[in-house]
Amino acid sequence: MATVLLFASGCGGSSGGASTAPAPSVTSLSITTPDNASMFAIGQAFTFTAAATMSNGATQPVSGTWGSDAPAVATASGNGDVRFVGAGEVTVFVDYAGVRGTKRVRGIPNFQGTWVGSYLIAGCEHSGAFAGVDFCREFPNNRVLPLSFVFTQTNDSVSGTASLGTLRSNQASGPIAMDGTLALPATYQDGTFTLTESWVLQSREPGRIAGRVLVIWRAAGASGEGRTAGELFNVNRTSTISVAPPAPGAAPRTIDDLVRAVRQPRS
Repeated sequence: MATVLLFASGCGGSSGGASTAPAPSVTSLSITTPDNASMFAIGQAFTFTAAATMSNGATQPVSGTWGSDAPAVATASGNGDVRFVGAGEVTVFVDYAGVRGTKRVRGIPNFQGTWVGSYLIAGCEHSGAFAGVDFCREFPNNRVLPLSFVFTQTNDSVSGTASLGTLRSNQASGPIAMDGTLALPATYQDGTFTLTESWVLQSREPGRIAGRVLVIWRAAGASGEGRTAGELFNVNRTSTISVAPPAPGAAPRTIDDLVRAVRQPRS
């Protein structure tokens, strides 16, 4: 009888009231990041938002339960509070009404700004004219020498200069790898000397840089070369602004001049 009454028309009694349409259900969830960014600095927190698309086509903001698939890169909790703690990619997700929305984003170190610190000599080799003046005598293991950086960063691209003492490199640039490593090739060159620098940098802790550098020292018209390896030591950001360093002083003319320039911190 129930089936007959449901589809019957014409004679018969009332069903007792108008039928009620079912409430719309959630069909999908989307996550929006601040400024629609996909890269975020390690050590900072951001608020993501979620919106549900309903079965009737409408959209509405929702809270839900937040999380991430890589807590070593970012944690997510509360009402979309996402804190980046390491380098790499991470999927941030939100669960609501049995539906999950996801967003793939990346944590990157922040190299932006002006940095000052030191490096420790970890090895030295010399040949030709550099061996003739006993170049490595000036670079014994664990000797501490000054350095500085001035970097500008846009997403995962970094450019700027590196200074060994008062010897400032050319404008160099490089990408930040997925693990947060910045490989930065730089060159210092004047009329006499060329320093080819290979920097490998990390900033796992905001405001500090660690890493290493290999420098090949050559002189015009001279045989051989010097090679020094260094480990960065106590390199700290002094400003988030990329302040232009002072103009370089007189170019060194001898290897002794070169060594003195490398020992002298930039003022």
